[in-house]
Amino acid sequence: MRVFFIILLIIGSLFLSLANASTLPSKEEAVQILRKANNYWQETHPVPGWAFWDHAAYHTGNMAAYEITGISSYLDYSLQWAEMNAWMGAKSDNPSTWRYDYGETDQHVLFGDWQICFQTYIDLYNIEKEEKMIARTLEVMEYQIATDTIDYLWWADGLYMVMPVMTKLYLLTGDEQYITRLVDYFEYAKSIMYDEATGLFFRDQRYVYPAHQSVNGQKDFWARGVGWVFAGLAKVLQDLPQAHPHRALFQGHFVEMAASLAACQQAEGYWTRSLLDPEHAPGYETSGTAFFTYGFLWGINQDILDEATYLPLALKSWDYLTTIALQENGRVGYVQPIGDRAIPGQVVDENSTANFGVGAFLLATSEMIRRLPGDLPFFMESISLDGTDLEVRFNAELDAVSALDKTHYTIPGVEIESIELAADQRGVILSLPTLTPGSHTLSVQNLMNTHGGSIISGESLSFVYTGNLTVTASSYESGTSNTPERTLDHSTDTRWSAFGMGEWLLFDLQEIRDVSAVDLAFFRGDTRYSSFSIEVSEDGSNFMEVYNGQSSGTTIETESYAFPTQRARYVRITGYGNSESLWNSITMVVITSTDISVGLPTAYQASSLLSMHPNPLKGQVLNFSSSKVISGQTKIQIFTLSGVLQYQKDISSTGTSFSLSDLSLPAGLYQVLLTGSDLSTHRMKLLVQ
Repeated sequence: MRVFFIILLIIGSLFLSLANASTLPSKEEAVQILRKANNYWQETHPVPGWAFWDHAAYHTGNMAAYEITGISSYLDYSLQWAEMNAWMGAKSDNPSTWRYDYGETDQHVLFGDWQICFQTYIDLYNIEKEEKMIARTLEVMEYQIATDTIDYLWWADGLYMVMPVMTKLYLLTGDEQYITRLVDYFEYAKSIMYDEATGLFFRDQRYVYPAHQSVNGQKDFWARGVGWVFAGLAKVLQDLPQAHPHRALFQGHFVEMAASLAACQQAEGYWTRSLLDPEHAPGYETSGTAFFTYGFLWGINQDILDEATYLPLALKSWDYLTTIALQENGRVGYVQPIGDRAIPGQVVDENSTANFGVGAFLLATSEMIRRLPGDLPFFMESISLDGTDLEVRFNAELDAVSALDKTHYTIPGVEIESIELAADQRGVILSLPTLTPGSHTLSVQNLMNTHGGSIISGESLSFVYTGNLTVTASSYESGTSNTPERTLDHSTDTRWSAFGMGEWLLFDLQEIRDVSAVDLAFFRGDTRYSSFSIEVSEDGSNFMEVYNGQSSGTTIETESYAFPTQRARYVRITGYGNSESLWNSITMVVITSTDISVGLPTAYQASSLLSMHPNPLKGQVLNFSSSKVISGQTKIQIFTLSGVLQYQKDISSTGTSFSLSDLSLPAGLYQVLLTGSDLSTHRMKLLVQ
């Protein structure tokens, strides 16, 4: 009966696949997709997070991305995460207290959600060969396999968390006990979660049919739960030698699951959260789909799954992942939040993302790149700032003549004074003395490597320069990337967050300046107002309050809070919660100050008569409105923060508003000066994105 059920569903799925067949992407396209997703995640999450399963699952994907691309910054990111967590999961050193039920405490050492991090630690050890990297892994897992307990894997997710750890350790140590115990654990998991008719796994014994059913009375197989198992089996098979006597057990289940998954793919390429009942929780979902795509591609690449049958399915899901799930800015969307089942009515949309979902996406993308013929394209690996020197690293050695040609590098509005070739010829240092604070984009074109390859078309990376401004905070949200530095990246997509009355940010301008305004943007600033104060100080000890109030609660963009000009080096912003809770969450801070050393005029004051919108500016049209009639000639000048004139125009107006429709400014922060026929001058700040 099971075979007949699967064959019928596969035939129907194949007809759909052939009707919607897609072609393979180019290797360059696939690499660009991987970089877009992973660079976005790492740029918006500079602090890698704790060692629990959600972050650790991301790092299994990040290591796959490093393995296939060789991008050193990906390796560095996982190394930073491992070091931050001391190469441990749960940290108890007393085995008598170790537990394996669900828990996020240091006593839950034997719980698989604290063991998945060992996968990445072993991978890093195999690269770096430092014993400290696997000392804790060996301590925990040697203890575990020596016990008589076999019910460690009591939930489907655990098969991905733990099984690959055991096969990696088997390869590392040669100890057959790891595989013996792995089989014991797997057979126990099957005894409580496995469905004979479909070959799929329920999430855990609470969801076994018929005690639990979908809204339409069907078996409720949770997509991500099944995805954990399917991807976990692929990882086990990756490590087990072909001749190993237990390989057939895991390969048989992998092939069986693939057939059932092929049967329930949706026409648009994704899988719904409840696999056999699309109406239970309809709509896109990325994490399960990415795991299935990874498994299909891995099986095809290893000649375990039939290419003619499964590649059309993988290409359909690839199209979903890269054209629907992946957003223009690099965010991987439609990831169901942390949970244990398909939840009817739960909202999952393009903004729904998570570390584990990105990890699954990277696994699938890495396997697609492995599938494609040809060499890797030539691209930038990373960029980093040291003062106003920009180091640019590439994935191949540079042709020396080509590398030193300034015409191959473009940063709008920024002059490249000189170029230095790195000793290993895989990087250059660009000297940028005119760099101004704000977001910038480096584009590279026509650059050649030593093998005659040309840089990929449209190659660019963005970076943020904050000048000499630094920031510290009283605290920030533990276990997140919501650090104080995120307020300086000129992005409303990132934030600093801290809970409680009186939490503060302290900005150091590095020298005493004339400070006249602070612009702030708040997380969810369009749905709630935030309460805060602004203080300034010359010495960092004696502060004077210059503002105390609330945000408008109507926008997520910056709002300006002006005050009489004060001499100050330090600016402190203290939060008192918002209209919903005691969370203080600021996305962007811009401090208006006059730097005498670069010759900016001191007499201009922020205008209370004029307003300017949209700000930030994302197009070419900028509108001005006034509380009184503007008459006669008005000169409009737009400067960089270092005083370089970028735009100038004289206009005649007899009303209360006017517009500029011909602006074309590089991304960054600017001073806008308006001088009227009565010689009055107004100054405002403009952020161009």
